[in-house]
Amino acid sequence: MVEVILESGELDEDGFVVDYAKLDQFKKWIDLNVDHRDLNKVVQFPTTAENLAGWFYQRLRDFGYGGPGTEVKLTCVRVKETENTFAEYTT
Repeated sequence: MVEVILESGELDEDGFVVDYAKLDQFKKWIDLNVDHRDLNKVVQFPTTAENLAGWFYQRLRDFGYGGPGTEVKLTCVRVKETENTFAEYTT
């Protein structure tokens, strides 16, 4: 499981940090490129939770989430291996 933590100093006019609909483009990318796939065939690095957390973090930045000049900050990407074990990539 991959968790994305976003934060903002202010909520938008609807009371959200970010409306989930604005993340739809990233969700579609995940569905097409990652979901139900052998990650060893998707990426060119060892598929540890730590590496995957950093990789997903960078993909989100590539999609424009949480980068410089944006109102929403990408705080953390967490990749959970089990309910109790995970790795985080933060800024």
